Amino acid sequence: QFISVDCYPLTSVPPASVHPGYYEDDCGIPVPEFNAYYRDAYWESWEIQAAASRLRRLPIWGFVMATPHSHSRWQYGPVTEGTLRVEAFTALAYGAEGLQYFTMPTPDHQLYDHGIIDPEGKPSVRYEIFRKVNRDFKAVGQALAGAAMQAVYFTHRVPSGCKRFRKGRWGTDSSHRPLSGFEGDPLMLSFLTAADGGKLLLALNHNPVARTRTKIDLDQGW
Repeated sequence: QFISVDCYPLTSVPPASVHPGYYEDDCGIPVPEFNAYYRDAYWESWEIQAAASRLRRLPIWGFVMATPHSHSRWQYGPVTEGTLRVEAFTALAYGAEGLQYFTMPTPDHQLYDHGIIDPEGKPSVRYEIFRKVNRDFKAVGQALAGAAMQAVYFTHRVPSGCKRFRKGRWGTDSSHRPLSGFEGDPLMLSFLTAADGGKLLLALNHNPVARTRTKIDLDQGW
């Protein structure tokens, strides 16, 4: 048994005339380069999954959108190497042990673009980016094997249900260690405890388009 939630992450900004006020309510982190945004519920769903995993003592598998498609009021996509990396490594940040993609084959429906395998059963135009992301996911995942996620923080804009990283250091900020300072572009910061009791920090750029420039200060002794 495992826990996995198909909360679709990235969608195009809808015309205001079609759904007045919906974008403002649904937007978590905007991606103007794609005229799209990550839905506010996306990272909140990860917080819920992590809590359920601890409560039920079940592993988590990450959900990654592999196929641009339309559903109800949402136009999900695009799917790029950058979007795959954000979703795959968000899964690692929250302690996931594996990934599942939606979808491997391309559904026989006009509202779906190509998945990992095209309608003829051959590798799609995106096939190679899945191979690259899976290779890196495996490498980082092996380095984090056995680690337990303690908390995930956002340094700038904070989606609903998530936690803000504070630059100030206070006696109750033990989960922020070994990080003593941060400057630069937005990041997700996942604090984990290794199988041997050591402390681990996974810093994740959650922008699928832009590189980040950051400065992280670690506690003395790291």
